[in-house]
Amino acid sequence: MKITKDLHTHSRYSKFYHGKSTIREVVEAAVAKGLKTIAITDHAPDHMFGVWPFLLKKRKREIEKLRKEFPNIEILCGLETNLVSQKGNIDVTKKQRENLDICLMGFHKTAGMFLHPFFALKMLFGKNKIERNTNAYVSAIENNKIDVITHLKQYINVDCGKIAEVAAKYGTLIEINNRHLFFNEDDVKAMLATDCKFVIDSDAHRARNVGEVGTALEFVKKYNIPIERIVNVKKD
Repeated sequence: MKITKDLHTHSRYSKFYHGKSTIREVVEAAVAKGLKTIAITDHAPDHMFGVWPFLLKKRKREIEKLRKEFPNIEILCGLETNLVSQKGNIDVTKKQRENLDICLMGFHKTAGMFLHPFFALKMLFGKNKIERNTNAYVSAIENNKIDVITHLKQYINVDCGKIAEVAAKYGTLIEINNRHLFFNEDDVKAMLATDCKFVIDSDAHRARNVGEVGTALEFVKKYNIPIERIVNVKKD
């Protein structure tokens, strides 16, 4: 199996060089590995390593320039947004969202504790955590146009089946993240019992890791996730 798209990568537009490579280097790596689509999805502004808001337009202009230079690969301008409230709010404005080709969303401690500590502490340590955390994800999917839920179950526990059911209804993909896999067998069974679709991503922070998803592919084989349920996989 191989992936045709990598929808989760980071670049040097991240604060403090959280992403180690330029967008050009990420795109060149994607081309070299035969990918048809590459998405640049640095963390959104509320993350400790998120893109500074004043750089978002510059970042998009660079992506638009590279599209002309590399016409044989689809280059998407995106962000990995952060779940920042129990009501399902995420850290992009409506105007910023309109300028994105793809919107990812996950829960990150480095976003929550940095600017939304009360919410983060409740998600991490409060009572009825699974129900509350699950409802926050559900609200985010219902109230925002989210294309991909990233590394579900990292940091906080949730009901994967319930989230997958809502994700299927709204056309939101559940990510199988090559770097951060926290699903167990029961989680997979619960998600497969719904109509949700999956996407395998590298979550690359360096160009050399773009498209590298060996761990995720082994996970797919181990738990017999049907290839037809994964939107970016083809057989060798």
